[in-house]
Amino acid sequence: NHATLHHGMKVRKGVKYVITKWYRENEWRG
Repeated sequence: NHATLHHGMKVRKGVKYVITKWYRENEWRG
């Protein structure tokens, strides 16, 4: 997709890992 800011490349050799980290703007109150 040419409208995206980045894209994932295919893995040519080995293993690819994807990590997602979320940030809270305010303190969580449970």
